Amino acid sequence: MPRKLVIVESPAKAAAVSALLGPDFAVKAIPGTLRDFPPRSLGIGPAPAFEPQLVVPAERRQDAKALVAAAAGMEAVLLAQDPGSDGEFAAWNAAEILAAAKVAAPVLRVRCSRLSPADLRKAVDEAGPVDANLAHAHLTRRVLDRMIAQKTGPFLWKSVKQGLPASRLQACVLRELRWNALPPPAVPDETAPWEIGAEARRGADGKPFRLRLVAINGKPADIRGEAQATEIRATLDRCTLIVSKTSTHRSLQSPQPPFTTATLLQAAASILGLTPARTMAVAQKLHEGVDTGSGVVSLITDPVTESAAVPYDEVLATRAYARSRFGVKFSMVGRIARGEPTAVGPTPSRHAIADGVIGSVRPVDVAIAPETIRERLDPVSYRLYTLIWRRFVASQMASAKLLTTTALVNAAGAPKAYRFRVESTTVAFPGHRIVSDSITPPDPAAVPPAPIEGLAQGEELALAAWTCKRVERPPAAPRGEADIVADLVGRGIGRPIPLVGAINALGRLECLQRADGALVPTELGTHLAEFLGSAFPSLFSETAVVQAESRIDDIVDGSADWRDVVRETSAELARAVETALAPPRADPEMVDAVLFALDSVVNWESAPRDGNLLRDEDLFKQAKARFESDDGREGTTEQQFDQLLQVLCHYRAQIPNFIDLVRRIGRYDLLELPDNAPDVKTIRAKMEWVDKAPLSPESKRFVESLKHQADGGRHLTGAQVRVLDEILAAQALRIPGLTPEILQELGITPRTQADIDNIQRLLDTLAGIKNWRPPSQRGKRTYDDQAFTASVREQFERRGDLSPAQLNAVKRMVARYHEQIPDYADIAARYDLPPEGLAQPTPGRRRRKPLPPADPAPGSAPAPAAPAADPTRNPVEDL
Repeated sequence: MPRKLVIVESPAKAAAVSALLGPDFAVKAIPGTLRDFPPRSLGIGPAPAFEPQLVVPAERRQDAKALVAAAAGMEAVLLAQDPGSDGEFAAWNAAEILAAAKVAAPVLRVRCSRLSPADLRKAVDEAGPVDANLAHAHLTRRVLDRMIAQKTGPFLWKSVKQGLPASRLQACVLRELRWNALPPPAVPDETAPWEIGAEARRGADGKPFRLRLVAINGKPADIRGEAQATEIRATLDRCTLIVSKTSTHRSLQSPQPPFTTATLLQAAASILGLTPARTMAVAQKLHEGVDTGSGVVSLITDPVTESAAVPYDEVLATRAYARSRFGVKFSMVGRIARGEPTAVGPTPSRHAIADGVIGSVRPVDVAIAPETIRERLDPVSYRLYTLIWRRFVASQMASAKLLTTTALVNAAGAPKAYRFRVESTTVAFPGHRIVSDSITPPDPAAVPPAPIEGLAQGEELALAAWTCKRVERPPAAPRGEADIVADLVGRGIGRPIPLVGAINALGRLECLQRADGALVPTELGTHLAEFLGSAFPSLFSETAVVQAESRIDDIVDGSADWRDVVRETSAELARAVETALAPPRADPEMVDAVLFALDSVVNWESAPRDGNLLRDEDLFKQAKARFESDDGREGTTEQQFDQLLQVLCHYRAQIPNFIDLVRRIGRYDLLELPDNAPDVKTIRAKMEWVDKAPLSPESKRFVESLKHQADGGRHLTGAQVRVLDEILAAQALRIPGLTPEILQELGITPRTQADIDNIQRLLDTLAGIKNWRPPSQRGKRTYDDQAFTASVREQFERRGDLSPAQLNAVKRMVARYHEQIPDYADIAARYDLPPEGLAQPTPGRRRRKPLPPADPAPGSAPAPAAPAADPTRNPVEDL
């Protein structure tokens, strides 16, 4: 009669554990967690307690009753779910249900990642209470995800698409996929180096091998031009090849450590062609148990881990196995120091320790070689088990010994000292490679070792042919799903299993697709990542996610209370939502420059213009007082700034440095604005033509808002009219009946190929920037030049055009990084940029810096007047 009840998460694992523990233990499988948050509410109590309101779903009530019934009359209940935060959370919920049912038997937690008789018995003997910190860490992650999704979801649904989840992990995945999908920056062919080599052999019948030119007159051969390469190639035609020196050195090639979850996913993808989801499903099956003919046996340890460490006893056993099977010399030698924890290998990261599992993915028993159970496994399970077994056994074997022979060859008879080089590596002792070489298939593009053994100094080589070619940079291979998961895990963004789940969820939501073995974000996925990153940077940026994971690790080690972490995130979430609800803010530097320029206006008009409630002078004074207040510097909205720009243009005649100011703030379009408000009749005519254009949903919503504003009797701002003109210019060729004559009457110049080419040239110029200014925080906004440039490039490649504001920003970026642009003088003259460039902004709060003096110096020419408006001229192209 069983005296103790053991709870596991699957029937297969229940069979394996039952066979190991014997008849005194009743083993019951209860998958997943029995309690969860209510489906139609947040499930979190109010601050400061933030009590989770976990309930037993209707579909799990029978499982909960079965658990309580099975626990009745038992001496003890052992919760043996997988180690890690997920398993601890499931065990914690089961313990809470048993406590609520007033089960008399003590409830203990059993943690065992290696289902062997000795390990399982030891884990049962050392059973203790549920780790509340580890369970609370998992609970906190769930609570934060629900809070953030509830508060930010409405913004996302309104701006992108109804029903999309506001997931931090999914946002990080999409952002990584966007960077992965961006094409590498174009590199001019003139910068690619040239390589000169020779096909040589020993004697007429020897095997050919390849020489490479490495030095000219004792300096490294750096050939950058075709003319130089052709000249050297012609010179070498009259030369002979003489061996000047040979040398041989030995080196050791150490084995790789055992698998972690991330490295297992990468190896299974590259070698076996398995997706991460398929790999984890098969690995979990191998862990829970496989019928080997003598019963259900667990073949591998828990596959969910971020550590490559190996327990001390297993290290000794594996080395003994290698000695007995392959020979003494193939076993790894060296003393092993016992310590706490009793594990050998790389030190587990804090995040790995926080997850509760610090052992590698390895066989439970190395004596169960893959070939001995091949008939008991399906083909995929056999291949994956073989991969894990060989990697682990090889990790405890001796290093391979390599012999590398190097020969230096001179070109005799040349006016300069041309030196060539060739290397050949052979395996003197295979060591771990007798096992590990069968893991990784040979590279078909690998160059075989050159037959240069025995070359003597002064020996003349027979020349087969000279080679001269440009070294083209090979296109970067797109990273697969497993590589992206491993990269994100390495940067502290999530764990492998949740990341795989996030990728699969994005696929179901049509936010990403698989193309040529790579994951590519769809247009919907791109919009989702852009919106979350720009609207809520303090929640969805990589830095924010890494910091959140670090705080959850603090909960595990007891240095933080989970309620404090929830409280901190709740406060940050409230600030982020408040910022998102606030109108967009203008750049304080630009506001400062415009206000300083308006200080020079003397003759203000006495009456309001165009029905404004305030006179221009009053509007200016209010804006200046608000900006100079203690908390108003960052508070000027873009709408208020646009009103200031209209006032600025209206009084341009009284501002001598008007053109310089336009250049400084990058708003070249102001030179083309008329002094009065746009004509209402013209605006309505533009709207009628826009109605006939095939617009995107975003553009349609914008146009409808303008109609509603005009129908209500409110004037359109200059910025709104400019965007309307931009839509017409971009869609002119798609609107039936919109002739060039009509466009001229409306004052609109359609986009030409020359305009597009100019934008492309400016973006190509920024592709060569190497040293980007570090991201800076200004108020609640983060300014990242490199990320902004990449985003604008991606939008241009997707849409084939940029808005005037985006183009002006690109021009400012070119002027800002003028020191890294060799031909900036030509670019500045062509696009009317400041010849001296723009200074890099200094982060932090700064004092107001006046613009150049408004009054010209004695003897200097007066400032040029603003050019007359010409409806046939495109201001973006001219400036």
